[in-house]
Amino acid sequence: MSNSKVNINTDFLTTLMKYKGLTEKEFADVIGVSYSMVNRVVNGKRGAGSKFINGILVAFPDVTYSQLITCVKPLPKGNKSKKTA
Repeated sequence: MSNSKVNINTDFLTTLMKYKGLTEKEFADVIGVSYSMVNRVVNGKRGAGSKFINGILVAFPDVTYSQLITCVKPLPKGNKSKKTA
């Protein structure tokens, strides 16, 4: 089993809303969730569940799952990330 952490790509999400000319409230209505849910996901206070993700994929057929999701793999125990200049 992998320890990868899957997150919604909030940068893509906000860009999508801007591109489509939708406020968070309008976006919520289109994908079938509450405004507060969209606001919490966009601000990183809540993860996006299957209803949220499915709502986007159904409402916007030009959007792919891979555009919505980011996967962060933790480093093996004992390793630290290297800072690049």
